[in-house]
Amino acid sequence: MLKRLIKEYRNKVFNVKDVIEELPMMVQIEPTNFCNLKCPACSTAYIKEKNKYLTTSEFVHIADQLRSGTAVALYHFGEPFLNPDIFDIIREGKKRNLHLELHSNLNIDKSLIPKIVDSGLDYLSASIDGASPETYSLYRWKGDFNLALDNFRELVRLRKEKNAEHFDIKYQVVVNKYNEKEIDKFMQIFNGLPDKVDYAFVQMGFREDNVDWDNLNAEELEKTLDYWLPDDKNYWMYRYRSEHPKALMEPIRCPHLWDNMSINVYGYVTPCCYTYKQEHSFGNAFETPLFEIWNNEKYISSRKHFLDKNNTECNTVCVKCRNYLRTGKGNILSRNLNFIGWLGSKALEKYRKS
Repeated sequence: MLKRLIKEYRNKVFNVKDVIEELPMMVQIEPTNFCNLKCPACSTAYIKEKNKYLTTSEFVHIADQLRSGTAVALYHFGEPFLNPDIFDIIREGKKRNLHLELHSNLNIDKSLIPKIVDSGLDYLSASIDGASPETYSLYRWKGDFNLALDNFRELVRLRKEKNAEHFDIKYQVVVNKYNEKEIDKFMQIFNGLPDKVDYAFVQMGFREDNVDWDNLNAEELEKTLDYWLPDDKNYWMYRYRSEHPKALMEPIRCPHLWDNMSINVYGYVTPCCYTYKQEHSFGNAFETPLFEIWNNEKYISSRKHFLDKNNTECNTVCVKCRNYLRTGKGNILSRNLNFIGWLGSKALEKYRKS
């Protein structure tokens, strides 16, 4: 274990390369690109591609190329449980020893809850961003607070009843100006659940953070932030806490180009979750082997862009990125920070399994 961690440390901090010998151990695969809600800060309603489900055979084609133990996030721009194949997809993923994670708004039919618990899914987080129907409806447009909360409670109850200890569940709250005063009410909800679960109060993101959002208007963004951001700046992302006009999303080197891969419902591989346009893809997983895409010219030039702040040869969407730091080859501070984050996630994963 220690030798493996030392090797990972060297690879992630000192031996950062633009060509990578293996596929990443984190992959995001989008089951569907549309949603039953219309949250005002989300990009989903602005995606112009035709609505599509990922089929089981399409998922299997991708999954067969992944390493055993790969963490697969089955979500992106859409509600995963709208996909009628989702339980077949989960079953096929578990056959291949993949660690399957999913995020849902839980505005779904109650009959699906027992299926979720029995599916073999490893982790589910649910966004229920209000402690009352009034605050919930301000952000989760078209959503039903009572339905989501009842489904979550039943999910927790059935997990306990079925002794499904492998199944981790998290109650997630995106903190905004209208629900930040309900923290005590949230805690009452947590404490009243049938079993212990993880919970998280997370910072609010905006579609304007996407690198290919071309309609960014500073004045309109300021109004949006003023309308939604809570008074407590601890719930603001680094960019919005900073007074610098070109502040980054996070002051670290981009983790996505080295540590994970994003694949949308059409098979297009994008460099990260902050872009969704097909014109910015690095290849198509239904047409080209993943490893070939992972080390193609677009990936290599994008990695060089972040490793050398003087590099001017990259012509991918990454040159527009305002989210991460271009480190320069001599600067290892951000790489250490990135490794510490990775190490923390591994420690938490081990703790949950113990």
